[in-house]
Amino acid sequence: MKRIIVIFTICNFVLLSYLLYRDMRISTPRMGYIRTVDLFNEFTLKKKLSMNYESINSENRKVLDSFKVQLLSLQNQIKSATGSTDELKARYQLEYEKYVNQNRDFESDSKSREDKYNDIVWAQLNQYIKDYGEEQEVEVIFGASGTGNLMYCQEAWDMTDELIKYANERYEGTQTDN
Repeated sequence: MKRIIVIFTICNFVLLSYLLYRDMRISTPRMGYIRTVDLFNEFTLKKKLSMNYESINSENRKVLDSFKVQLLSLQNQIKSATGSTDELKARYQLEYEKYVNQNRDFESDSKSREDKYNDIVWAQLNQYIKDYGEEQEVEVIFGASGTGNLMYCQEAWDMTDELIKYANERYEGTQTDN
């Protein structure tokens, strides 16, 4: 009889321990934070869009450089002219206005393109962060950007590297199941 009581007590202890463990696991939320700047900068889509952005800006700089060469040439012609320079000055003024307008248009387009690319990257990252949270059963993911929205957290809660890997694998279509 004592043996049955000991076995019964051990079984109850094991069952109670399991239930407490399960309850603690369920009731303890899984949380973490990400360094948003690092996630953004290491995301493959952002890198590809940045290359495209730089390529377009490089082409625009070539156009502006061409304008500058033209303006310099006209300046030199005006300086070396012996007769009336009114026609050259008028042409210079016209080319200068074209240069200023083109430069303003390029700057405006560049800013719009940068904003559009950032919106595209954040829209994709936000979806991946949501998917990651659901797949990994994370209840809260904080963003740490260094602007005061997360003042301190232990590094053990840092999910940045996991999310960089996850987002890039999702974007490249190479995600493996955990």
